[in-house]
Amino acid sequence: IDFAGLARAPRTWTGAANRLSEDHDGWPLVDRAARFCVKPHTPRLEPLSRVAPKPAFPFPLPDIGRVVRRRRSAQRMDGIVRLSHEAFCAMLTSTLPGAEPCLAPFPWPPRLNLLLFVHRVEGVEPGLYLLQRDAEATARLREMSALALLWTPIEIGPLKLFRLRRGAVEREASMNACRQAIAGKGCFAVAMIADFDRTLQEDGGFGYRRLHWEAGAIGQALYLWASAIGLSGTGIGCFFDDEIHAMLGLSPEQYAFQDVYHFTVGAALEDPRMLTLPAYPDEMRERT
Repeated sequence: IDFAGLARAPRTWTGAANRLSEDHDGWPLVDRAARFCVKPHTPRLEPLSRVAPKPAFPFPLPDIGRVVRRRRSAQRMDGIVRLSHEAFCAMLTSTLPGAEPCLAPFPWPPRLNLLLFVHRVEGVEPGLYLLQRDAEATARLREMSALALLWTPIEIGPLKLFRLRRGAVEREASMNACRQAIAGKGCFAVAMIADFDRTLQEDGGFGYRRLHWEAGAIGQALYLWASAIGLSGTGIGCFFDDEIHAMLGLSPEQYAFQDVYHFTVGAALEDPRMLTLPAYPDEMRERT
């Protein structure tokens, strides 16, 4: 494909744009929530003294610029490719508190543990797992659960990982992500479980925003690692939180723990109807 020629080619527009409505549909609840989440003036936060394990990259280290520029959200996953054990360990290690590069600048203590739906990872049995990022929250979650979950410690590098349930969880991952198949067709999916009440008691309404910042930092770590090893990631903002809580044995009336964000990692299926042109000069040079 002559990408340079395509980029220089004149465009001929066809059809006619739809006329937009003159009316504005407001979202007053969103605006109200934003007002409640404003950060008040607080004393300066001192950096937390924590030393995170350094993830060992299982392949030759790629150029970070290329990784960032090729980072894209997948629309579909193939449901076939398996993630290596080493890459899985490194990827999860990059989400731990204080991990470089995405979590190291985060100034607040961790308030998210990761519920993992493992589908296709070498050396890891399919099932439901919990990655501990905050030991105190894990202990309270375990105490509150009304289900006889396994809570079997799994030895994977420096990770504090617990197997909660054995067996395929593809269907549940997809169903609980608003029936999006992408959550079940990747190598693994993540539901981020927040220590919700505790955070809001500490920080007021701003705690809600803070939790989503932490979730976003974790998501970026997964995005970059997936891109670096030739896979793709996708953040999932539509999910059935009460169903996730039920999988953990939590009452629908409780707010101690809340599901705040989902993510999936796997091998993307490209849409042949779409053409992606190089977005940056160095990419243009590489392809011509």
